Amino acid sequence: MGVSGGDEGAALAARLRRLKRDGCVLLVTGDVDARARAEATRRLLGDPLQARTRVVILTAPDAEAVETHLPAGVAPDGEAVRVVDRRDSEDLRRATGKAEARGKTETTGKTGKTETTGGRSTAGDTDSESTVRRSGTDGERTGEAGSTAPLRSLSEAVFDELAAVDHAGLTRGELRLCVDSLGSFAPFGGPGGVDMTDTTGAVDESDGVGTSEATGTIRFLRLLTATVRGVRGLGHVHCPVPDDDERVATVAPLFDARIELRRRATLGPEQRWHLPEHGATEWVRI
Repeated sequence: MGVSGGDEGAALAARLRRLKRDGCVLLVTGDVDARARAEATRRLLGDPLQARTRVVILTAPDAEAVETHLPAGVAPDGEAVRVVDRRDSEDLRRATGKAEARGKTETTGKTGKTETTGGRSTAGDTDSESTVRRSGTDGERTGEAGSTAPLRSLSEAVFDELAAVDHAGLTRGELRLCVDSLGSFAPFGGPGGVDMTDTTGAVDESDGVGTSEATGTIRFLRLLTATVRGVRGLGHVHCPVPDDDERVATVAPLFDARIELRRRATLGPEQRWHLPEHGATEWVRI
């Protein structure tokens, strides 16, 4: 990971081990293509030979196929793989102005079911799931009619999948979650998304859910990160803009650390870590 030597390097290595042990959610930044993002995700979703429950959430219209996000030998319809594929959902087409769909499907690995994109997950509506869904979507109906539909629909599908996972049976680091892009939601390029410029309450996590003043997108991310940390899992969310973009600063406080990606002309994709108490590491190949 580009950890330097000496006492500082040892402290950084120890911090990275604690993140993995205690659970964390990472913000992955960088103006790179979908292939580079998928390569980073394959690494972050864990060793294919280890027991992992993987949840992959695809929203970017340019996202690579589901298979390219998974470690070698891990199939999208595997018993411990759950996929929410919204690359061409009706809601996202309305939000981004796309006229046609590519006929993608939404797959739930646990049950082996496949649904048309834009459909709701069929996971059981448990009490805890209902609580998460209501908390994650209440207050999003302001503004122009339908303007927050992509987030509401995505939130329902994601938390349906997470509610269907046996949380009690998870070990440390077993849950691995990926959101392939925030780019479908405003202000990252999705005109029909939710305004993320109001971050009131974003860094006050005392209630673990959010406040009525928080925007829908912030609330969704807070719920998602709290769920992953609650089972000591490892999650990551791609934010496909330069790391110094002001929009990164808007959501960065919700995450434990950042991974910045870059691709130079003659080299493969590279990464470096940003941790609040340590700064940036050196660049290394993914």
